[in-house]
Amino acid sequence: MAVARAQSMEEPSIYIVVDIETDGPVLSRHSMRNLSAVVVDQAGKELDTFSENLLPIEGSIPDPGTLIWWQEKNSEVWAKITTDPLEAKEVIRRFEAFIREFEGQRIFVGHPLAFDGLWVSNYMEMFLGQGLMAFHDTQDPLFWSRDRLTILCRRGSWYQLCSLPSWPISTRGGDPSTPHASRPR
Repeated sequence: MAVARAQSMEEPSIYIVVDIETDGPVLSRHSMRNLSAVVVDQAGKELDTFSENLLPIEGSIPDPGTLIWWQEKNSEVWAKITTDPLEAKEVIRRFEAFIREFEGQRIFVGHPLAFDGLWVSNYMEMFLGQGLMAFHDTQDPLFWSRDRLTILCRRGSWYQLCSLPSWPISTRGGDPSTPHASRPR
């Protein structure tokens, strides 16, 4: 695979708005069943879409409560996201190829980011060897990040780029100098 050129701050931003569906809430026990994305430019113009259904990861067990919820509240959606599924590894490889088609600062957007982002990152780590976060030794990051901790934060009904210092204090344990990961449990 050819190595793409490094993304720079001068390039226009491309937003990859991602949504996933799962058969349970626990990453290590359940499986992602659908991965979808809409790519939009800075003006909000839709550029392309991606949607693939995934086979469950070997050894995973669907959450009974989640399956009941799907059947009682969203049976039509469940039918769609379980039709013609592919191996998870193949879907993640297709997702990577799809994302790499876009030049510029590719920015991952998910809501809720803590759920969708964690699942996508975990699957990327399993099947591509790198997650959403690019570190200092990442040669060809899939998503752009000014300081490797830049994400889109929701502010009311809109999103803005924000790095750790601009996250709400409540996400950092109430102390502006305390990173989220080290807050008391």
